[in-house]
Amino acid sequence: AKTPGCKSIAYEGATLDCWVKTGERGAQVLAKAGIDSASMSCFTLRNADKVNSCVHRNYDFLGADIKCVKDVADINKCVAECKKLDTCVSITYEPGSKDCWVKNKRLGANPGPKANVHSVEM
Repeated sequence: AKTPGCKSIAYEGATLDCWVKTGERGAQVLAKAGIDSASMSCFTLRNADKVNSCVHRNYDFLGADIKCVKDVADINKCVAECKKLDTCVSITYEPGSKDCWVKNKRLGANPGPKANVHSVEM
């Protein structure tokens, strides 16, 4: 169900608690084990100009790969690869290798911190 004024959420899988936020990122942005959060505008990401505000830096949406696209120039091009597929809802991009993993789950199968990879949910 839609909640009026909801701009972002935080979710704890272990307890199934979900916190509805009125700000794009809540009052504070903190990394906390077991808590996933998302800006609702990122779930409808279709404009390249919004990509940078939806990037989870140094965070891997591990698993749930549709495929890995090699030699992708930047994260915006990786998002474009995802947009080509109806089943793609998120990506993980590694700038060092230029690998782009397009995903069929919003946060992958096992999301978590990882240096030098960046992920976007759409």
